[in-house]
Amino acid sequence: MARVRERIEGPESDEGRDRVNSLLRTMGPRTHLVVKTGTRSVLLQVARIEWLEAEGDYVRIHAGRETYLTRQTMNRIEAQLGAPRFVRVHRSTIVNVECIKEIHSMPGGDHAIALRDGTQVTLSRGYRERLETALGQRL
Repeated sequence: MARVRERIEGPESDEGRDRVNSLLRTMGPRTHLVVKTGTRSVLLQVARIEWLEAEGDYVRIHAGRETYLTRQTMNRIEAQLGAPRFVRVHRSTIVNVECIKEIHSMPGGDHAIALRDGTQVTLSRGYRERLETALGQRL
């Protein structure tokens, strides 16, 4: 941080400021995600992604009626998607909060999440706080 401040405030401040602004733009929310599936790469609009599920060493991405199976970890895709729109609700599930229709309480502290397309996924106790933060209220 000290080096960034020096660059911005130093004699070459215009160049430093431009480099910092460029870096900040690349760190913003993504609009597209490149999904490698077999021999092709698909440029997928992030807004179309409804939910993701782990399948062994792969992740299945659900976007409308289409699904894509890609060899990436859940952690890597979660980092690429960024918050607050996408929330990990289970160790093997990430949902787009804009696609949540209902949340039902279940015995033992878990919850069932119903998505707009009719899919039901589990919100485990360990991830409940993340969803509450994304929604801005407690369940």
